[in-house]
Amino acid sequence: DTLPVYVRAGTVLPQQPVVQNIDQTPSGPLELRVYPGPECSGNLYMDDGNTFAYQKGDFLREHFTCDAASNQVTLHVAAAEGSYRPWFKDMRVTVFGAGQARDVQVDGKAVKSFKNERGMVTVDGITWTPAAHDIQIQYASR
Repeated sequence: DTLPVYVRAGTVLPQQPVVQNIDQTPSGPLELRVYPGPECSGNLYMDDGNTFAYQKGDFLREHFTCDAASNQVTLHVAAAEGSYRPWFKDMRVTVFGAGQARDVQVDGKAVKSFKNERGMVTVDGITWTPAAHDIQIQYASR
């Protein structure tokens, strides 16, 4: 009853909540699924999907990279390009293959609300802004 999902190490995969059709706007946060590894990166591109407004800069493009060390993972969210404003207001970051997190910081500020479960660390409630962000997860000694 469970299908395996295979993802290359070094992938940052943006994922939106499920919608039933293309006219429906997703609700909830944008999830960034991070699979640490070499040359870790990912991209997000959005526009309205209906017009040529993207030609005048009405699009959103973001680039993600991550750095992994033995005791921490840092996700870098580059500043957004373009003037398009997305449907999401918040982001959720889930790091797979992680150890037991002991400290999480977003832009240098401590975050208390994170979950450790089955080799994943999930950080909810990261407010999206077009500015760059750094999310750092430090692990207990392995």
